[in-house]
Amino acid sequence: MTTFEDLSNEILYEIFDLLHSYEAFHSFYDLNQRFRNLFIHSNLLITIDISFVSKSIFNRYFNHIIIPHAFRIKSLRLSNAFASEICLSLCPIMINFTQLQTLTLNNIDSYCITRIVDHLSCLSALSSLTITLADNVQNVNDIYGKIFHLPTLKYCEISLNECKISPTANAHESSSIEHLVMKQRVYLDQFDDLLSYVPQLQRLTIDYLCEFRCNRTKRSSLSWNSLTNVSIKMQSISFDDFHLIAIDYFRHVQVLNVLVDRDGLHKTTIDYLDANRWENLISTYISSLRFFNFRHVHYEMYQRINRPNYQALIDKFNSSFWMKHQWFFAYQFNSSGNVAIFFSKNSYEKQTINLWSSRNDINEDPTHHIYLHDSQTMKQYAGHFPNTNQLTLLENFNISHDSCATNLQFILPMKQLTKLTVNCRHFPFEQLIVLFQYMQNVHTLKVETVQFTGVDFRSIQQNEAFQIASKTNTVMKMIIDGIIRFDQIKILLTLFSRMKYFIIDIYVQDFKLLAEYLWPISYDKIHHLCMLSISNDREDFTKEVNLLILSSKLPADYSLNYTRRKCYLWW
Repeated sequence: MTTFEDLSNEILYEIFDLLHSYEAFHSFYDLNQRFRNLFIHSNLLITIDISFVSKSIFNRYFNHIIIPHAFRIKSLRLSNAFASEICLSLCPIMINFTQLQTLTLNNIDSYCITRIVDHLSCLSALSSLTITLADNVQNVNDIYGKIFHLPTLKYCEISLNECKISPTANAHESSSIEHLVMKQRVYLDQFDDLLSYVPQLQRLTIDYLCEFRCNRTKRSSLSWNSLTNVSIKMQSISFDDFHLIAIDYFRHVQVLNVLVDRDGLHKTTIDYLDANRWENLISTYISSLRFFNFRHVHYEMYQRINRPNYQALIDKFNSSFWMKHQWFFAYQFNSSGNVAIFFSKNSYEKQTINLWSSRNDINEDPTHHIYLHDSQTMKQYAGHFPNTNQLTLLENFNISHDSCATNLQFILPMKQLTKLTVNCRHFPFEQLIVLFQYMQNVHTLKVETVQFTGVDFRSIQQNEAFQIASKTNTVMKMIIDGIIRFDQIKILLTLFSRMKYFIIDIYVQDFKLLAEYLWPISYDKIHHLCMLSISNDREDFTKEVNLLILSSKLPADYSLNYTRRKCYLWW
C-alpha cells in the first residue's frame, strides 16, 4: 500500500496547489527534511493570500518563506484588518519582489498609504494593482499620480475616499493602464482629468459617477479609439450630462453597462427611460455598440408610481431598433408600488424573473447573486439559477413556519453558495442550523440578528441537524450586526467551529467572559478562531481591553488595533 510520503514531488506540489500557500506550509513544512526541502528548493512561483490566518502561523511563514523567497512570489493579497501592519513590514524587502505581477491591498490605513505607494515603483513586473483604503486620505492627488505612473501596470482597481486629480501635463507621462476600476465616488468635473492620464484605456468601471460640483469648463479633444468596454453606476446625473460624456468618450465602445440608481431627492433620472433619446445616442455616436446592459431604478418618495405613465415610457423600448439589436427588457415594482426597476434580460421569450436585484453591482450578474423577499413564491422559478453562488435574504424576508431551506432547495443549488447574507431581523437559530445542512461551501455568513428564544444550548448540540451542520459547514468569517451575548457566542462557535474571523458587538461584561473562554484555557475547543472585531463605541470596553493587556490575559503573540470605532484582535 502506497503511503503519502511515497508520492512523487510533482504530485505533492499539485496537492499543495489545492491549499493556501500558508496552509501547505503549516501542514507539511515541519514533517521532515524532505518536505521542508520541497518549500526551500522549489523554483515554482508562489501565490499568497493573507486573509484568515493566525498570527503565529503568519509570523513563521513570513520568516521562513516570504523573506527568503520573495523573488518567487507572483501574487500577493493582503485583506485582513492588519493589512497595513503587514504591508509596512514588507516595504524594506519590496525590491526583492522581482516577479510580483499581482498585488491586492485591502483595508489599508491612510497613515501609511503614501509610504506603501512610494515603494511600488520598485516592482518591475507589477501588472495588476488593487488598493482599498479603510479610511479617508488627504493627499489623494499625489497617490493617484504615483499609481498611474507605474510603468508596467495594466489593471488598476482603486477605492479611496473620492477622485481628486489634476490633469496630466505631458502626454509622455501618461499611464500604461488598460483596465481601470474606480470603486469610489467620481464627480463629473473630475472625469476629463481622470481619463487624461489613461489614453491606452480599454475597459473602464466606475461604481459611483456623481453630479458636477462645478461647471465643466472643457470638452475632451483626445481620440479614444481604445476604449471599448464601459460600466458605470450613476447617481443624480441628468441624461443631458451623460449624453455629452458618451459623445466625447464612448464612440468606439462595444460593451456598455449602465445602472442609474434611485435617488429620492432628484427627479432627473426618469429621463433615462426615453427610448428615443437612447436610440439617437447609440445610432449617431455609439454605432459600434454590440452589448447593452441597462438597469434603471425609479423612486417616488411620498407616493406610488403612476403605472400607466411608466408603462407608456418603457413600451417604447420594444421598437424595431431594440429588436434588431436583440436587446430586450423587463420591469418590476416593489410591494409598496413606489419603486420600479427597468432592466435588461437575455432574451425576448424568457419569462421575467421577479427578483429585486437593484442592489447588484454594475458588473454583477443578477443570476449569480440572488436577493429574496420570499422563498415560497419563488418555487415557480426552480432551475433558473444554476450559477448562483451568493444569496441575500432581504429585510422583509418572509420566514414561514416551514423550513425556508425546503423552499430554497427548489430555487437554487444550495451546495454551490459561498456567501450568505441574512438582512431580516431575528432570524431563528433553528432555521440557521437547517440551512447549513445544505450549505456546505458557504465561507462568509452575515446576519443582522439571530433569535435564540426557547433554544436550550445544551440539548440542541445533541440534535442530529446541529451535528450534521457543525461537521460539514466551512464558514470562516461571520458577521453579526446586532448585540450578542456570551452564551450565544459560545453556541455559534460550536456550530461554526472552523470560523477564523468573528465580527460582533457585545457588552463589556460579556467580553470579559469571552476573553476567559478564548485565552488560554478553552483555546483548543475553537482553535481555528484567530481574529476578532468588536464594536468599540463604549468607553468602558476600551478600559476593559487595556486591563486585559496589563493582566497578561491576552495570548502571548497578539496584535491590537483600534480604528473606525472597532477593536481588532489578531492572535
